Order: sequence, then C-alpha cells, then structure tokens
Amino acid sequence: MDLAGPVKSVSTAATRTDVVWQQPGGPALIVPVLCYECAFDPDGNQTKSGRIFDGSFHGEIIRLVRDGKGHVTERVIEDASTGGMIRHELDGPFGKTEESSYLHGELQSRVVFNYDQYGHMIDRLTLDGAGNQEAHTIVKTNKDGQDTEEWDWGKDGELILHVRQTFDPKTNVEHFTSFNQFGSVDLAWTIIAGKLSSFWQPQDALRGMETIFLKTLAMTRQKTMLAITTGTARYLASILCTSTRSDAVR
Repeated sequence: MDLAGPVKSVSTAATRTDVVWQQPGGPALIVPVLCYECAFDPDGNQTKSGRIFDGSFHGEIIRLVRDGKGHVTERVIEDASTGGMIRHELDGPFGKTEESSYLHGELQSRVVFNYDQYGHMIDRLTLDGAGNQEAHTIVKTNKDGQDTEEWDWGKDGELILHVRQTFDPKTNVEHFTSFNQFGSVDLAWTIIAGKLSSFWQPQDALRGMETIFLKTLAMTRQKTMLAITTGTARYLASILCTSTRSDAVR
C-alpha cells in the first residue's frame, strides 16, 4: 500500500466494536485497508507495515531500489523479526511487473504481470515454486478500460471464469455478463444510474443462495458485487475503489 504522492506524516486509529457482522440479514461492513504501525518515505512509498506486540514490532520492512531518475524499480520485503525475505517485487512504468513469494528462503510462487500501452493490466500468470502454472488471467479492454472481457484458467488449463463488463459514463449504464465453459450465458445484469435494471440467470440455477462476485474492471479497478438470488435478484450492491496494487480475489 503506497500513497499517491509526497507525505510528511501518516497516522491511523483503529477501534473494535461488539457488533456481530453476519450475512444474510445482518449488518454489512466494508473493511478498509488498516495500517496499525506503518512508515512511508517522503515520496509516499511504504517502507514498514505491521503492528506492535509485547513491545516489539512484528511485520514487514520494505527496502526500495531506485533507478538513476529516482523511480522505484524493486521492492524487497523482509520479515521484521527474522530478517528473511518474504517477497521480491519488480516495478515498471504502470505498476508491479513481477512478484515472488518466499518461505524460509525458498521460492513458493511467482506472479508475472503485463500491461497494454495505456497502463491496463492485461495478463497475469501465476506459477508455483517449480515454475508450473497455477493460474492464468487474460483481459481484453478498450483504451479507457470501460469495456472489458476476462478469461481465467486454472493449473490444468481448465477455464474457470469468463466475464464481460461494460460501462458507459454518458448514460451511466453498466452491463455484466458471465459465461460458462461452453460459452453460454449463466448470469447477466444491468445497472442504470446505480440501480438494478435487470437480472437474469438460468431457470435451473440454485435458488435461495448467496452469489458473491469479487471482480476487477480492467484488472486495475476493484469492484465488489453481492447478489442474493431467488430466481430474480433481491439485492445488488456495488463498491468501487481505485487501487492499482490490489489483486483480484474470488
């Protein structure tokens, strides 16, 4: 988590409540990025993340490597307690291009990112420590990133996800379509001006179940959608945040 620009100081506060968070039917909570004990350099790059426990800092120390122009090109993230490397990240002009994760000094996984000329992430390949594919995502998008189509494959090359999402800022109309492995539509909805206009899924879809989606728009803008279905949608919520350093989770 880096900041958008130069900073002089950063402070955070966290409190706990006795509210029981549960779904469906209970209160919902959007959890922000918490930083109990963090530090940033003057340019806004994070250099420390964790918390104090029993008087000692536990978390990550982030060492930055810069090029001749002062741009961060590499991050080495170390365990503050052991000094061992946890992650190694390489940065390009549009964001992270490679991330390697380690455990006890051994490579556990490596993720490679590629971008188009406009800075949209269009390819993400996840490999295990031995170099075998764990997951692969490809995204096709237009220049402004408001018309995207995404395919996700698993470790054996099986298609896991295929979705199309469009947004027209002039009409404030958003369309979402999900396809099954055979190319047939298995979910579709339209939102106009923030309100659900239409919702469709096959008649044989499970009823009374919660369907949760956590998707990305051009893999740079994270969007969360929750639909509780009973044949037709009863509720649909959408939250948009702009974090180019957040990974998609499903």
